[in-house]
Amino acid sequence: MSDVDYYKHIQENIKELLYGNIGFHRLEKNLIETKQNNFIEQNQNLIVVSCHFCIKIPYAGVFHDYEIIFNPDNFNELPDFHFNFMEFLDLDINYITENIPTWENWDLTNSKSLLNILNEFHILYKKYLLKVINQNPYSHIKKEYNELMELLHITEDKIEVLPSDKNCMDQTNSEYSNDDISAFFCICLPIDSNALPEYYQENCDDMLNPGDDFAKLCIGKKGSDGRAVHLSLSPRIQQFLGFVELPKFARDNTVSKYVLRVKHILDEKIRITSEQYKNKHLFVSALVETFSNGIVEYDTRKFSNIKVHFLYENLDDYNCLVSVTLDGKPKERPRIELQSLYCQVGPSCNISTFFAYQPGALIEDNLAKIKNFLQIETFRLKNHKH
Repeated sequence: MSDVDYYKHIQENIKELLYGNIGFHRLEKNLIETKQNNFIEQNQNLIVVSCHFCIKIPYAGVFHDYEIIFNPDNFNELPDFHFNFMEFLDLDINYITENIPTWENWDLTNSKSLLNILNEFHILYKKYLLKVINQNPYSHIKKEYNELMELLHITEDKIEVLPSDKNCMDQTNSEYSNDDISAFFCICLPIDSNALPEYYQENCDDMLNPGDDFAKLCIGKKGSDGRAVHLSLSPRIQQFLGFVELPKFARDNTVSKYVLRVKHILDEKIRITSEQYKNKHLFVSALVETFSNGIVEYDTRKFSNIKVHFLYENLDDYNCLVSVTLDGKPKERPRIELQSLYCQVGPSCNISTFFAYQPGALIEDNLAKIKNFLQIETFRLKNHKH
């Protein structure tokens, strides 16, 4: 394989790494680091070719280093893999080929080869740790592990556990900064986010959700001094729920009870937020229907800056242009702007204020309020003084 072909295929493999998952974890770009670089020239353009990569892969909230080294004399060869934790890997060739099928069938031209083999190592490491916690010194960890699966109704592929004496990483490289942690847990919580609106990006017509939704809770279990916790949300859930304040982990609490409490908090926030967005969408639709004769334009595709423009005529036959703007947060009050059609000589010819919209109120009540609001404000606009 030529250097140019290698460069092409390694880029495709790295792209699949960023789009795929290792276990239930999505890798970020900053977790993939190149080491030594060689340079080749093609069509007078300089292409960077690296044969040595270091990838930080999370497991139970702790990052492990996977080093991948290709042979620059033969890029077709299976690369060397170095880990900062080797006890899980039996070097017997039959054991490796049985558990790491991509090892025997390595093909860099397959863009998923790197993703597949890293997942196979990940699964093998998990099998090793599950054997570890079945031993007597870890019986309390095994008990918590089983309770989590039973109470959350999840399978083993949605939970990771790492006894601290099997964590060879410096704690500064993990999501925790506590000493004497007896076990790390990371749980992919079974939450239903289908009712949330589509993920949106400003100034972008596409509203595709960047990856599957998830809520990962990582817990570092200490002795009697408490626990360290970290919640990671997918982009869509993060966008609509915002900051989620986690409860304190009481000393007498168990991991399973705490996880259930966090799940309940997320479920409630998703339910309330979804209902608020639904009500806001219905409110905008009802607003458009109520003032349909004067509608100039409106857009309800996105929940960021929904705008409705319409001409309003009050009981005194006074007309003005009304703009209603609702931002992406369901609790925020809509901004209403009234613009005189008869004069534009000063700031008094326009009124801009917030309408007392109630997210949980009936649509009819909010419409009645806005009608009354417009009657009062258009009368004030009609009689404004310069």
